[in-house]
Amino acid sequence: MPQTAATPRALRRSWPIRQRAPEPLTGRVAEPPRYQGRRPSVERGLPRRTAHQIGGPPIQTRATTIFALVRTQSQERRRDALMVALTMVSGATDAIGFLLLGGAFTSVMTGNLVLLGIAGGRQELALALHTGAAFAGYATGSFVGAHIAGHPEDSQPTWPRTITLALTVEFALFTVFALWWEFGSGHVAGHATYALLAINATALGIQSSAVIRFGIPGLSTTYLTGTLTQVLGTLTRRSAHLPKRSVAVLVALVGGALIGALVSTSWPRGAPFVPIAILGTVLVVIRFSFHHRGGGHQIHRS
Repeated sequence: MPQTAATPRALRRSWPIRQRAPEPLTGRVAEPPRYQGRRPSVERGLPRRTAHQIGGPPIQTRATTIFALVRTQSQERRRDALMVALTMVSGATDAIGFLLLGGAFTSVMTGNLVLLGIAGGRQELALALHTGAAFAGYATGSFVGAHIAGHPEDSQPTWPRTITLALTVEFALFTVFALWWEFGSGHVAGHATYALLAINATALGIQSSAVIRFGIPGLSTTYLTGTLTQVLGTLTRRSAHLPKRSVAVLVALVGGALIGALVSTSWPRGAPFVPIAILGTVLVVIRFSFHHRGGGHQIHRS
């Protein structure tokens, strides 16, 4: 190519070229030579384009995204810790119901169904009434809790406010139980035990439905037979990691039952304050962790 005044400076350099052999049969003109090596850039000398101009997100947007991801993971860890605390509430309430309210559970409905069958076989009317009251209360609480907390959604905060509302209603029921218990000086007998057992069972039914609102498979704070099966099944796989949340929930159930049993046997009058203290602490943590300054607006699925 001859060098003229109109030729760009970048093309005045010489590159080694590869000539194509002529085609004698067709007589077509050979293609123009191709440059070997790097072609001259048509954008050489132009100002560098920013990331926003070439379609990438600006640095500030990327930093905001990373911060939101870290904050979401932190909130998910706090949510799991609160699930462990709620499981302690279940364990303590079950211990109180079994030791002080006629030998029935307030959250383990499969156990109550077995006790109901035993009561029928032994013709024990009192046991049948206690288990029946607990079952009726839990069923009512589950219905009310589902109505208050709602159902899982595809896109929802880490901790929806409706769950907090349901747990607040549960706290109110525990308060009613504690006041009634104190009115009887910690010694309630007769038909009152059926009502008190139903109140506690209703509270835990609300809690169960509220936890389902998270939409996380396998997450529960009351019925934990499936959780135990999952943990034991994980132990059979070599490369599987032990689910820490599930193990913590199982330990919390035993710990809550232990605390509830100790208080029920040594200081029966103060037994109702065990679930109230734990659940009250949970509500306070929820208030400052998820429901202030727009907290809890991150999307969850884990």
